Amino acid sequence: MTSQYLTREGDVTAVDTKTALTTLGSESSPAAAIVESDKREITQVIVGSAADGAAVGSASFILRLEGNGIAVAGGVALTVGAEGGTLATTNQAQAQALVLDTSIPVKPGGTISFFAEMMGADIGTVRIAATLVIE
Repeated sequence: MTSQYLTREGDVTAVDTKTALTTLGSESSPAAAIVESDKREITQVIVGSAADGAAVGSASFILRLEGNGIAVAGGVALTVGAEGGTLATTNQAQAQALVLDTSIPVKPGGTISFFAEMMGADIGTVRIAATLVIE
């Protein structure tokens, strides 16, 4: 059995705002993120994030996975990053992708929606990309 990979990305521009991640690089409207018929769980979540550091402060970032393709009531929220600093121009960015081993049950044929949020201080625009490895 081969793994399925679903990826979405986008910008979070305000603190405490649930933001849909709906694009995929040059694809402004990629096909729906549908779980293949032989898949049962998300085994890894790979996330890259970085902020432009337009404002002073510190923030953490979460990835929300929702929709009828997630077999967990209410969906799943994962901590996927944090950064900050005392000068807007020196905020520390996450330099490499974060790989989380997971066991999130999915529903074959269901759709997964990706969302991200910035929590804490509004430090500017945060770019987040997330890939789900589904087996």
